[in-house]
Amino acid sequence: MRGFKRDNKDEVGFLSIDKSSRRGVYKVVEDVDDAMRFPSFNIYNTEGFGTPKQWLEFFKGESELSDWKFHLVKVKTS
Repeated sequence: MRGFKRDNKDEVGFLSIDKSSRRGVYKVVEDVDDAMRFPSFNIYNTEGFGTPKQWLEFFKGESELSDWKFHLVKVKTS
């Protein structure tokens, strides 16, 4: 997911998990390679699988991300 800061549209980035967990659960990164990926198909039959659109809706409700507006982007997998 790529997004921009609501009060500064020039501040953009990709949604990622903050593995250090010092600031919170999420962080916004510049490099797409560091971003979270959301597969479109449940090829492993994972219980509770969510589509990219469902994840986008979920993140809209996260208070930690309320200053950001995200949209889906398609990326190539290696």
